[in-house]
Parts: sequence; structure tokens; C-alpha cells
Amino acid sequence: MSHHHAGPVQKSGVLILSKRDPSRLLVLYRKREDDWTLPKGHVEPGEDAVQTALREAEEETGLKVRLFEGEEMPPLEYDYPEGGHVVVRMFVGRSEDDDALKSEFDGDRPEWVSIDDVPARLSYQNTREQFLAYEPRLRELISKL
Repeated sequence: MSHHHAGPVQKSGVLILSKRDPSRLLVLYRKREDDWTLPKGHVEPGEDAVQTALREAEEETGLKVRLFEGEEMPPLEYDYPEGGHVVVRMFVGRSEDDDALKSEFDGDRPEWVSIDDVPARLSYQNTREQFLAYEPRLRELISKL
């Protein structure tokens, strides 16, 4: 089954800092994929990347997120094995209420993880590298909160 796109597949998500303890970040276990990742999803028609990021965050974690103005991880680009190019934009924000945390699908598990433990938890090398590239800036951001 081949997909033909006018351009790359656009995805968007959020690196979410805990309201209670901003040095803890949200990682998401997805049972269906058996992986650990960050909340993200496809940009739907009529949405911009920021709207997608906020919608996906709330769908996948139950959290309403306030984004940090102008903060974004380096974009991630990769190719699907079956063809097609993907561009993922990841914004950075803070949960407005940690207690709203819930999973979207049975068996999925959103979890707060210390910034030090995030790289080891992420399943994909490219996501890990994206996180590590942004980490110094992230620590600077957290220190000012």
C-alpha cells in the first residue's frame, strides 16, 4: 500500500514539564507500539503545528499545556520504511494540572520521569538524539522556573 503526499508528513507534539516539579517530563508508553515516546501526532487539515501539539498532548495525556513562547526542540526528520518523509516539530510547555493525567488507550501509560532518566526511557534513537540536543537549553529553562 503506497501513500502519495504532496509533501512531507507533518507531525507535531510537546515536551511537557510537570507543573509540580518542572525537572520531571512526560514520557508516554504506547501499548500498541510497545514503545516509549513523547506525545505527538499528525497535523490535521486546518490546524497549525501549535494547535496540533496542544490537541495531541491533551488527547494522549489528558493534560492542558501552556507552551513556552518561542521554545521548540530541533525538528526531527525521518523516512518511513515504506516511503514518505516525516517532519516532527516538538514544542515545549508546562502542564497546567498534573492531576488531570490519564491515558488515551487501554494499556498506554503516561509517566513523569526525571530529566536525567528521559534519554534511557525513550525507545527511538532519533527521539533520544533530538532530546539530548535540546537538553542544555531545557535545563537552562527549568532553572529559571
